[in-house]
Amino acid sequence: MASDCFDLPPKPPYIVDRSRLQLTLGLPFAFLLCASLASWPWRSLGLPGSIGTLTPPAIGLLMLVAIGGIYSVRRGLPVGLVTWLPAGQGAIFLLTTGFLRESEGSFTSALLVVAAYLLMFAMAVIVSVMVSGAGLGWGMAFMSFFILTQVTRFPVFGAIEESTLPFPEVLTLLAAGIALIEVGLITWLARRLVEAAESETTGVVYTMVAFTFGHGIFTAWEEPLFRGNLNLATYASLAGVWMAASALQLAVAFVFIRIRKSWFQEPNWGALPPEPDANLSNNNGFEATIIDLPSAPSSRRSRPRRTRRR
Repeated sequence: MASDCFDLPPKPPYIVDRSRLQLTLGLPFAFLLCASLASWPWRSLGLPGSIGTLTPPAIGLLMLVAIGGIYSVRRGLPVGLVTWLPAGQGAIFLLTTGFLRESEGSFTSALLVVAAYLLMFAMAVIVSVMVSGAGLGWGMAFMSFFILTQVTRFPVFGAIEESTLPFPEVLTLLAAGIALIEVGLITWLARRLVEAAESETTGVVYTMVAFTFGHGIFTAWEEPLFRGNLNLATYASLAGVWMAASALQLAVAFVFIRIRKSWFQEPNWGALPPEPDANLSNNNGFEATIIDLPSAPSSRRSRPRRTRRR
């Protein structure tokens, strides 16, 4: 009786109103996009307080998304908050690598970025394997959400002092518009995934995977133009790198999900054949008919011998 006094009360289920479902699913990606949008005027005007590519408003929004991801875990990752955890992992990645200035291209900086992303990717694979208990599609969808957190980032053209690009504000507005459209598509796909019937989930996941690959085609021009070396070869190279990296990440998640499912599905090799059903008897008294097939093919045509089980 005394131990019952220290038991925590069970948490009530997380309930999302259907009218607010799309807002709840799209809010973390909207916050990530707002972090990039808030950095645009801050960096263009040269306001103080920036740390690398991060500005104070961006830091606050990224921390809010990261806290939301932790909250979704504490609630047991309900389906209404399925986008918050991958967005929170992406926010942590942006926070840990945002201190690197865009003008820096040293090997150490690149190595730190890769190490931070690999750490977040490993965590995303673990969660993808865990949520795949509800179905293979859910695990692949979670990994797609994690990869698509990168769509909320866009370069602020003209932020580098030595940049000589004409109309940098127009180019930044174009990149921000593409990111906004992509966030809207992610939100729409997330709602389709949550509300889709079990038979339709696979089609939604295929669309998400295709959209993940297509992001590189629409945005591969941004980074080369920001660096001032945009050409067809550079564009094709970056688009190919994005699609190859996305395919590799999705393939790793798929392999681990299949391994997890194989562990929880024991082969039933030792099962005995079922007993004959006694309800097969009919009015004529026949219970079953057994046919003795010949052991080897014979050139002479013969009929199988029919016996009756007593």
